[in-house]
Amino acid sequence: MKVEKIRIIQKMLFIVVICFLSSSKSVFAAQTNSYDISKGNITIGKSGDYTISGKTDKNIITIKKGVSANITLRDVEISTTDPKASILIEERGTGNFILNGNNKITNEWQDGIHVKSEGKFIVSSNSTGSLEAAGGISSAGIGGSGAITIKGGTIKAKGGQYGYGIGSGYAYQLHQEYDGEAGSITITGGNVVAIGGKDAAGGMGFSSKKSKGTIAITGGTVYSTSGGSGIGAHDFEGKGNKITISGGNVTAIAGAYGAGIGSSLNPNGTSVIISGGTIKADGGMGTAVYDSWSYSNDIRLRQSKQEYDIAANSITITGGQIFADSCSVQPQNSQGQKLFPMLIPTEKGKVTKITAYQKSYGSKDINSQGILSLWLPRLESKEGKPCLDVTFLSGKHTTMDYLSTLDVLQDYSGSKDMVFNLSSGSLDVYANGLIYKNKIYRRNSNYEPIKVTGSTSNNQIIVHSGKHRFEFENVTVDYTKQTDKMFFVVNGESNVIINSKKQNTIKVGGNSVGFYVGTNAKLSFTGNTNEDKFTIESYDDSYGFTTSNGSIQQFGGTISMTAKQNSIGMFLGNAGAFSLYNGIINGTGNTQNVIYGLNYMKVNVHGGIMNMDNIGYRDEGNEEVTDVSNFTISNGEVNINNRMIFNTFEVTGGTINAHLLGSGTGSKIIMYQGKIVMDQFITDYSNLGYDTVFEYITPDGSVSKESALDTSNIYGGEIIETHNVTIEELKKISFGRC
Repeated sequence: MKVEKIRIIQKMLFIVVICFLSSSKSVFAAQTNSYDISKGNITIGKSGDYTISGKTDKNIITIKKGVSANITLRDVEISTTDPKASILIEERGTGNFILNGNNKITNEWQDGIHVKSEGKFIVSSNSTGSLEAAGGISSAGIGGSGAITIKGGTIKAKGGQYGYGIGSGYAYQLHQEYDGEAGSITITGGNVVAIGGKDAAGGMGFSSKKSKGTIAITGGTVYSTSGGSGIGAHDFEGKGNKITISGGNVTAIAGAYGAGIGSSLNPNGTSVIISGGTIKADGGMGTAVYDSWSYSNDIRLRQSKQEYDIAANSITITGGQIFADSCSVQPQNSQGQKLFPMLIPTEKGKVTKITAYQKSYGSKDINSQGILSLWLPRLESKEGKPCLDVTFLSGKHTTMDYLSTLDVLQDYSGSKDMVFNLSSGSLDVYANGLIYKNKIYRRNSNYEPIKVTGSTSNNQIIVHSGKHRFEFENVTVDYTKQTDKMFFVVNGESNVIINSKKQNTIKVGGNSVGFYVGTNAKLSFTGNTNEDKFTIESYDDSYGFTTSNGSIQQFGGTISMTAKQNSIGMFLGNAGAFSLYNGIINGTGNTQNVIYGLNYMKVNVHGGIMNMDNIGYRDEGNEEVTDVSNFTISNGEVNINNRMIFNTFEVTGGTINAHLLGSGTGSKIIMYQGKIVMDQFITDYSNLGYDTVFEYITPDGSVSKESALDTSNIYGGEIIETHNVTIEELKKISFGRC
């Protein structure tokens, strides 16, 4: 009996213990595990809820295969050189991140955050904080071949050299393209900024030879830019991306030869579908114009005729407000009808419904500031039915009984004196008219000048298409407090001439640009006298003028450029050209050449006077890397205080006065008439090793009194080489000989 009682008691105790453990397990599962990253690496091997805080310069976070974790990041800072990503999500792992406070994740060698195949990186819609993620060389801020989903929070992702801000793969390069798998990017909310690193393929997207990437934006605010594409790819052999935008506020800005959305170099694998949202796409307008791959000798790049705003094999638009001027193919709607951009004056406010030609047009996340930009077919309206009916949240309507089939601008407010004060608003100029302060005005004639006055620190002028004459009188622009912004933009194929009256001053800073000239576009300056002036000042890594493959000309007046704090007066990119026919152009610069470019850049002087500190090209290591740059002079006077670095000098007249003339990669002078006075001629290092410093002809290391110039192409004219140069000056030149 005693034994039996003992057995019963044991069984009861066993049941109590089991019940306790079961209840404890459920309590433990509901608990949040808290970790401090400063204490060591954090490896999450079990599904559950976690909170991570702390700072480190060596530890990383890893989510193991098959694990699903909800992770709150609370003011986490990780900055490592670990060969693995600072946050790594392995195959089939899921990290649902809730951002609290300010979080910074960087890695000098890998992705800041890397998502492996079938892995998931999610930023929760419950996020109230921010995340900055930065990758190392060939790495993304947030990258990998898994799924990247952003639902909320404030995200800024920046790639290292060659790396996407968000995505994976490399831009076109001479020697390699990415051969990994593509992944997916989905943005449903939050504020997202994606910036590609130097020489990157894009701000956001995938460049893969193996598979096509997927990018879907349904909401939030997105800003994506790089020296390659804005959103998409920039390669010749990749599979492309499927890009779908159904909502949100999206801005995509590309660099030289790049597409705002899609891929200019290889659009065949890319598709773009837009059904809602407000989208601004600009091809070839990124300020990262220094990207070296953009200016290689590859003929495929140099033959690129236009930087499209949207470039894809197919572009389907069924809704959305889309600010884009050029597409690689004709966009169509779901019925296969060809679409055309139309700018339509409307009421102001949030749009709730759009009906075009009695069919619904997607209106999600569209707010009108007074003009809507819609892509619509060219159709005749049915009798008694409006072509367009726009309904606003306020209950107001805008209806249009007629839409022009030939003009982007609809329903002109009428012509007016073409005088516009920059203090009051920006100008958007199209072939037959312009927009100013949300009103559309027709031009009476392309020869009628658009007169610009006033001052601004924010407003800009964008020439979208056509041929135009401007007149600037006492205009003052101060962009020194701006970042990555262009004051005057001439889109590809446009032709603009600006007449300067009196004194006009343009100041830029913060990687901004004074005047941008698109591919095959032309910008010319003139003035009635040399007292009609443009003063262009560049500070803090900015550019007075820039073009990758356009033309800048001067026919009169005076242009004075000052470039300071690693800025450039005029950047001519891979194949840009500057020509002086009359007038005076001055340039001073303390850190870079005032007129600066690569490979096929050209400077032509046919008259007038050019006074510069330095012109030509030197890279960051002070080495001449020009390939076939060309300087020609047929008339006029050129005075260069220091160096004039080109491969070929063609002289058929005029006068060149230069301190040091020529390039360490090799230079030649072809001369028929004219005069060159120089202190020393610099030419190639072909008989030297790459590790050899600048060589002097005389054995004792003094300045040679003999010229290294090959005179076989000198057919006339006069050349004087004074050798008035010091050894200390020549030692600053990395290679070459004299």
